[in-house]
Amino acid sequence: MIAWQHLLLLALYVGVSVSGLTLMKLRTELTDTMTWVGFALYGAGFGLWLLFLKRVPLSKAFPVAAGCLIIATQLCGWYFLKESISRSQMLGIAMMLLAVPLIFRA
Repeated sequence: MIAWQHLLLLALYVGVSVSGLTLMKLRTELTDTMTWVGFALYGAGFGLWLLFLKRVPLSKAFPVAAGCLIIATQLCGWYFLKESISRSQMLGIAMMLLAVPLIFRA
């Protein structure tokens, strides 16, 4: 059984990592402060990933984290970067929204 602390750690990992990626994509100049904030957030996300991985078996941690990262990056790309999401991408997101809880609960 997955504890609520694991869900919180997963959400924090995904939020920090995707925020870092989005900032790096928004600000392409290496001299821009926000680019470096993005690098720092992405690095902090790696630390959170390691914490998550120590608490959840790899066979659950990786597919769940990967699915959540894909969903979050698709949505951030659409909302913040004005990227389009195709119907097949929407279908993939919907399938992952169904799959992630099934894997996490197994």
